[in-house]
Amino acid sequence: MNSYKIGRDRNGNKVVKVVPANGRGFSIQTNGNLPLTHKRDVGTWTDGEVKRYVAAYGTVAQRKALYLETGEENRLNAYRKLHEIISDCVERGVISTRTAPDDFCAIATALTDCCNADPEA
Repeated sequence: MNSYKIGRDRNGNKVVKVVPANGRGFSIQTNGNLPLTHKRDVGTWTDGEVKRYVAAYGTVAQRKALYLETGEENRLNAYRKLHEIISDCVERGVISTRTAPDDFCAIATALTDCCNADPEA
């Protein structure tokens, strides 16, 4: 099981410290990368958010540490796209960081609403 803690890097930026069950730990800056965790701190949403981010942008060692298979490019591309969509919806205010869903079924519903939302509204 992975563990997550909120901290600061040496420049004072908010980071989540990821300690995987295997492998070496690492940190991810939350601002712009993990929007829910940045606003709400560590919660049930953090695991999915970190995995989406690492699948999209992490090193091979980070993906292996989180048991994300490196050979499945289609899966990684899907995670990248999902991360971009969720981040965009949070930035546009379509998904509130206070009421953001914690499970994938609710996320799928929220994404459907986001995709159907009028961007000019």
